[in-house]
Amino acid sequence: MRPSCERCSVPELIGSRLARFAFRVSCWTLAACSAEYAEVGSEWPNPDAGDSGSTLLDRAVAPPDVGNDISEGGIGRCDALAPFRLYYRNLTASSPSTNIDYLIKVENATAAALPLSTLEVRYYFTNELAAEWTTDIFYTDTCCSNKITDFNDAIVTTVEPIAPRPNANTYLGIGFRASVGSLAVGDAVQVEASFHAPGYTRNLTQANDFSYNAAATGTQAQWNDCPGAQCETRFKSCSITVHRDGVLVWGTPP
Repeated sequence: MRPSCERCSVPELIGSRLARFAFRVSCWTLAACSAEYAEVGSEWPNPDAGDSGSTLLDRAVAPPDVGNDISEGGIGRCDALAPFRLYYRNLTASSPSTNIDYLIKVENATAAALPLSTLEVRYYFTNELAAEWTTDIFYTDTCCSNKITDFNDAIVTTVEPIAPRPNANTYLGIGFRASVGSLAVGDAVQVEASFHAPGYTRNLTQANDFSYNAAATGTQAQWNDCPGAQCETRFKSCSITVHRDGVLVWGTPP
């Protein structure tokens, strides 16, 4: 597991990946950091309705996957009874910033284990790096009934252009190789992804990115509550989509 702080932010003046790594290591060591992981509960918070979300019974009878591929302009589920639920934590909330760095969790709220290789998560943004760019995966795990850790090398990332839309002309896709295995019922898979210029040499204006949410920040303890009854609504994102076998099952594309 890659330990992480509550969290330490990387100064924008750090220009090399070696320097950034050294900063992270010193940060983790000095701060007595804990790991980033998913504290998985069975419920999705719904404070507007005056309750704590769905139950296991709700999940068992939830409607089937709804939506279409992005090319068809579909709309996925984004509610307490969705068979898949996405949570998002912004790790570089400032704009501009030298990189887009975020954590996602996808919860399996269906009634069966799910091969992770069938899932893809898409983060939509305005790509300001016309030439070379770098994508990194810094952390991976699943939690909690079937714990899997450290499968960074089994993550497949794609940076795909799309027809220009408001605040988006590209998405960063996160997929999984079959070697990762399956996501158990009620468990969540977590990935930390980063997109940046080589050597972090350019600022990116995240404020014009469709999936960006400056408010989706918080402490490690707050993030650990997601999924679960105590998960704060700021970590729910409907502007990052989840696709199962190419079918849109969560969120609304730009």
